This record gives sequence, structure tokens and C-alpha cells, in this order.
Amino acid sequence: EHVCSLLVQACRLVQLNQEHLVSKMCQLIHHLLNCLQVTVDEQSLDLLLSYCIRALQQCNSWTHVEILQAVAALVYGNGPRCQKFLPDLLGKKGILLQLSAPTQPDMDLRRAAVYCMANLCLGIPGQPYLEEQYKTVSLQTFLVVMRNPKSPEVDDVTLCKLLQNALKGIQSILNAGRINLTQTDQLGTLLAGLKTYMFYGFPGVNIEVPVVLYPAPLPQYEGSPPSKEQTGGATNSSKQVGKKKKP
Repeated sequence: EHVCSLLVQACRLVQLNQEHLVSKMCQLIHHLLNCLQVTVDEQSLDLLLSYCIRALQQCNSWTHVEILQAVAALVYGNGPRCQKFLPDLLGKKGILLQLSAPTQPDMDLRRAAVYCMANLCLGIPGQPYLEEQYKTVSLQTFLVVMRNPKSPEVDDVTLCKLLQNALKGIQSILNAGRINLTQTDQLGTLLAGLKTYMFYGFPGVNIEVPVVLYPAPLPQYEGSPPSKEQTGGATNSSKQVGKKKKP
């Protein structure tokens, strides 16, 4: 409770035109919430998240990674209580959609945006989940991350962190259930990405992700095991073949 009050008071003191202080403020939010495992009350959550969203809209891009880290810490485990902010974050012109797009040149910024989306998708038992439109657009973003080829200027560590965040979001959506993967070949896209990155890092592995991949149909019934008579007859015949005639 005291930590939340401290953060709210600090946000009221730090103006958005003081970008260096805004960056430090967001680092403080991220550090305290992650290290102390603080449960943020609803009023403090609204004030802090509103502050971070306005900072993303008004501050220069060099501050955005720290701001997104604060947003990720605030929405973690609080997705059901962030419904009023979803249009700003995941709407048609949502901030997270813009920053996580494949056209985003800053890979660290894109990774932070995908990390925020993954934390938003984390379901809480007994709490309402994301609306269908936000769940669908989040899943599509995660699938695009897995499908896009690796750029030469992106190092493997950054790519792995980006993929890890996308996979975390996909897992949260699938665990929540009530998602139809048959729309626009999402199941095939997901399987293609999973199969490709399952052996990522092994020598000689091709990282080109196919467009879709469907599972091979399995037989409905397994073949019946051989009967004892058939097994016994096969054993006797093999013994007879193995015997040699005495001279």
C-alpha cells in the first residue's frame, strides 16, 4: 500500500515534458513491482497505467523501452482490471500494435511491446478474460513474430527474447481456451512456427518458416496385435529353419 502511494505521488510530481525523470520514474515502477511483488490496488493501477500511456503518446521514442517495461509490470496479473485501457493499447491504432509491428526498426522496442501484450494475455482463474477482438489481434501479432524471417542485423539473443515473449503470449491465450485457431489458417501458421523453432540453434537447421503446416492424419484404430497361435507358429517355423540335418 505504501509503495503504491509513493509511486502515485511521484507520478504526480514528474511532468511528461521532463523526459529523463519520466524514464527514471518508469524504471522505478518496473523495479519496485518486480522486486517487491507488490499487489497494486485498482485506483493506483488506473493512475499509473494512465500516466504510462500518456507518456508513450507524448514522450520521444528513446524513453519508450523503459515506459513499456513499467506497463508490462503494471498489467502482469491485472489484465482483467485493464479493460478500459485496451482500446489505447490494442485497438486499431493501439500503441502496442504500432510498436510491435514488423516495420518497427528498433528490435528492443518491438520486443518490449510484445512482452506487454504477453502480460496482458495472462489469464487469472475466476476473472474475465480479454474480449475476442483483443485476443484475436494479440494472437495474430504473436504469429507474425514467429513467421517473420530473421534480419541480418538482429542478433540471436534479441531474436530469442522476442520469440520467447511471443510464445508466452500464445501459451496464455491457449490456456485460457475459447479460441478458434481455424480462422485464417492460424493453426497451420502456429504449427509451422513451432516446428521450425523447435530445433532453433542446431547446426544446419533451416530457419525459413513455411506459410502453414498441418498435422498428418492419424489412423483411427491401431492394428490388432498378432494372436498367440500366429506368434507360436512363427516361432516354431523359425526353429525348424534354424536346425541342421545330421549326416
